[in-house]
Amino acid sequence: MQASAATLTQIPPPLFQGRRKDGVRLYVLGLLLAVGAHSAAGVGVHRLPVSKPPVRVSMAVTKTQKPPPPPPPEEKKPEPEKPKEKPPKPEIAKAPPAPPPPNAPPPKEPPKKPVPILSGVTLESTVQGPGNFQVAVGNTLFDDPNKNKSKPTDVQRYTAPVYREAPAPPKTGGVGKDMGVFKPVPKFSVSAEPEVLREVKAPYPPDARRDGIEGVVELRVELWEDGTVRSVKVVRSLNPSLDTAAVDAMRKFLFKPATVDGVAVQYVIPRYSFRFELQG
Repeated sequence: MQASAATLTQIPPPLFQGRRKDGVRLYVLGLLLAVGAHSAAGVGVHRLPVSKPPVRVSMAVTKTQKPPPPPPPEEKKPEPEKPKEKPPKPEIAKAPPAPPPPNAPPPKEPPKKPVPILSGVTLESTVQGPGNFQVAVGNTLFDDPNKNKSKPTDVQRYTAPVYREAPAPPKTGGVGKDMGVFKPVPKFSVSAEPEVLREVKAPYPPDARRDGIEGVVELRVELWEDGTVRSVKVVRSLNPSLDTAAVDAMRKFLFKPATVDGVAVQYVIPRYSFRFELQG
C-alpha cells in the first residue's frame, strides 16, 4: 500500500492535469450528445402518428316490399230517378156570396151579460184617509152591504133602464095587488122601518120534530108599499122542511109599510129571523 501511494505521487503533475481536462471534455461532450439524442427522440415521438382504435362499420341490407296495387275504381251506382211532382190541382173558383136582400135588418148583437148587483157605496164616493172605517164598494144600496165580499176593482156600474124589473111575484097571501115594477127604498133613506102587524105561526114539520131540530131560519123579505109580502127568500138555511114552513108562513105576514116623510114606500128586509122552538 505504501509503494502504490509513492508511485502516485511520483507522476509528473502536468501529465495528470492534461488527462483530467480531456476526461472532463469527453464527459461534457458525451453529456451534450446524450441530451441531444434524448431531445431528438422526444421530438420524433411527438411527430409519430397516434394509432386510433379501429372503427367497426356495420351495414344492414333491407329489402323493400313493393306496395300493393291500388283497388279497382268503384263503379258509380246510377242515381234513383226523382219522383215526378204531381201537377197542382186546379183551384175551383168559389162562387161569390149572395148579396144580402135589400132592406135586410142588421144582425143582432149578442146579448150582454147582466151586470151583477153588489150592495155598497160607489167607488167615486170614497176617499183615502188615515181612518180605520171600512165600507163595502158596490153599485147599489139595495141590499145588506155586509154580504158583499167582492173587490172594489170588480164592481161594474149598474146602468139598467130601470132599477130592477120585477119578476112574476109569487103568491103573497096579502091584501095588496101586484104593483108591477119593484123599486125599494134603501134603508138609510126611510124615515120609519116596517113593523109586523100580523104574524103567522108556522106548523112544526113532523120530521124536524122527530129529529129534535130547532133554530132560526133567516129570510130576505120584499114588501110592497101597502105592507104585504112580495117575495121571500132563504138566506140562511136550517132544515129543508123548516125552511119551507118558514117561507110559507112569511108570505102571509102583514107589515106596517116603511115610510119616507110619511109616504109609504117599497122596502126590503135583508134578514128576518124566523125561529122554531120545540116545546116540551
